Amino acid sequence: MPQRTMFKSLLILVLLVLFGYSLIPTVKYLSLSMAERDQMRVEQPEVYNTLVKKAIKLGLDLQGGMHVVLEVDLKELLQELANKGTVDERFHKALDAAAATAAETGANIVDAFDQNLQEMGVDIALYYRNRELQNHDQVVEYLTAQRKESIDRALEVLRNRVDEFGVSEPIIQKQGNNRIIVQLAGISNRDQARELVGKTAKLEFSLLKDPTIAERAALKINDYLAGEESAADSTVAAGGDSLTADTDTTAIAQDSSVIGGEDLFASSDST
Repeated sequence: MPQRTMFKSLLILVLLVLFGYSLIPTVKYLSLSMAERDQMRVEQPEVYNTLVKKAIKLGLDLQGGMHVVLEVDLKELLQELANKGTVDERFHKALDAAAATAAETGANIVDAFDQNLQEMGVDIALYYRNRELQNHDQVVEYLTAQRKESIDRALEVLRNRVDEFGVSEPIIQKQGNNRIIVQLAGISNRDQARELVGKTAKLEFSLLKDPTIAERAALKINDYLAGEESAADSTVAAGGDSLTADTDTTAIAQDSSVIGGEDLFASSDST
């Protein structure tokens, strides 16, 4: 009996020692301030990563932190994607109603927008039609894909921003059709975190001239080159090579309808 008791006591003691040893990384990590963590992450990245990996992950319920629900502005996305020359009052009315429905119920804003336009007797393709998007189904599929990509990009931006805080095991995930949940356990400077996480991020590439202008320019250039080639062949057939250069130069000078490259895209220095 005494031997069994001694064995149990020894086993418990060994387990307590092992448990205490395993807690050392956690205690050391939690004892560091945010500034000290940032400094260690920069100066001793291997030590920092090992410490974070071995430390016990504490959630919001154990160490506090910040819980934020963000909403992606899909209304602005649909406005930016529309052909500016076709947007009218019906477009804005249907989109405003769809945005309100999405905010209240979490519905898919593209489906709500499409339904609102159909109730008005308007095809959504009217506002987004181009050479690739010719009918209703193609437009809806395109907008749905853009909505998904927009949320995925927002998730990536948020993850990159959260990395700046060195938060262990942050939770960043989608909720519904247009919302993102962010949970940062152990954050002490909540104002700074809220400012960084909630800051608007927008990367935009815009064709500043209507695509139809580029298409017309390409057709004019193609027609001109075809005419130039025919003229060159005729000149060679007539036995005169010296006339070719003059003919080409004159044709270029007289054809004022040919659009130069600088007319296709406006210059922009915005960053």
